[in-house]
Amino acid sequence: MGPHKGLGRSLDSFVEGKGLEAFFSTPTADAKTTVQTAPIDQITVNRQQPRTEFADTALQDLANSIKKEGVLQPLVVTPLSDGRFELIAGERRLRASRLAGLTEVPVIVRKADSDKMLELALVENIQRENLNPIEEAKGYQNLVEQFGLTQSDVAERVGKSREHVANLMRLLKLPKLIQEDVAAGRLSSGHARALLSLPSLQDQLNFREKILAETLTVRDVEQMIQERAGGRTKKIGARLKKDLSPQIKLLIDNIQQKLGTKVRIHTQGNTGARGQLVIEFFSLQDLDRIYRTLTQ
Repeated sequence: MGPHKGLGRSLDSFVEGKGLEAFFSTPTADAKTTVQTAPIDQITVNRQQPRTEFADTALQDLANSIKKEGVLQPLVVTPLSDGRFELIAGERRLRASRLAGLTEVPVIVRKADSDKMLELALVENIQRENLNPIEEAKGYQNLVEQFGLTQSDVAERVGKSREHVANLMRLLKLPKLIQEDVAAGRLSSGHARALLSLPSLQDQLNFREKILAETLTVRDVEQMIQERAGGRTKKIGARLKKDLSPQIKLLIDNIQQKLGTKVRIHTQGNTGARGQLVIEFFSLQDLDRIYRTLTQ
């Protein structure tokens, strides 16, 4: 099988701290990133794989795609002493390839020690998997705790802003029940960040029940908490509900979760069909991250 083109930069660059996008590239003459094939039954999963749950539906969708188009992005493996390979990155692709009935898959072979394998697997999951905010936050926490990285180091590894990493890691300070809500999609990360400003665990749980019962948006919750902090405990009135339609509020929440920053919409006219979308950033690095997210 010939070299696999158009998939990033070399794995060696990652080892120097340049991020997972360094895994793949158009190979140079030294063939360091040349793709070869390996029997699928000779590849074992990473013993230190940080993610243990894989959605059946998503795996089947990926398997169907692989049946049609093949494995477009090679797995990264390290050789074992018995001639087999241990997976560094690409467990979803490996599982889906097995579902698709493949007998061999494209791989890039790299030597890596156990610590580096775990770091690569953690970063690969954070960058390549469709993680929920809590899984992503725990991935960042693992990188900090197991490898002594700072939040800035983690941000550089995964290609996010330090603010994004810090905001997600703060979610792990919330009660387990609320973390489960965020992981399941019942609450957005925006809701969760708003709850962090409440002074007690009981306040957070009370607001959680209110959000779920009344289907409050992040904006609703933020305003209620501000009013509460100012000594005003009145309910959200009809005026606030008239500001933006439920669909627009949901759209704002989705944009904020995707971009990892605060977003506001200012409508104009009676119909609200025109207006401005305001996206906040907190540093030039954050602006660059948002730009890359939008242009991707």
